[in-house]
Amino acid sequence: MIEHATFLVAGLLFWWPVVQPWPSGSRWPEMSVILYLFLATLPCDILSGFLVFCDRVVYTVYLSSSQPFGLSALEDQQCAGALMWTCVTVVYLVAGTILTTHLLSPRSFREVELAQSEMHGDAMQQRLPQSLEAF
Repeated sequence: MIEHATFLVAGLLFWWPVVQPWPSGSRWPEMSVILYLFLATLPCDILSGFLVFCDRVVYTVYLSSSQPFGLSALEDQQCAGALMWTCVTVVYLVAGTILTTHLLSPRSFREVELAQSEMHGDAMQQRLPQSLEAF
């Protein structure tokens, strides 16, 4: 029970910067979230590749367990590694594609331009009274 709760909490904490559950100012630039997802795939890809291409059973407890679907323990490990590799890559690829599309959309450019113009407008309003005081 505690193990599953820690997996859930870790998963929520991992996906929090990607999903951003409510409208708020992101602490990270959008491009860094894409890099975050890419870097997150690396440990999983390494582990999956190891499980797929390993020539021995890594988790020896499975040597004595029943063989579902008629697979040996090594074949089961290889299938599990391939499944993990494929599913994780697809999930991260979908999330990265959505974020990249949002980042490159024309609306996103308009939001950035609007934010910059508002910043420049505020800066101009702050400078104007100071320049009038000089006269």
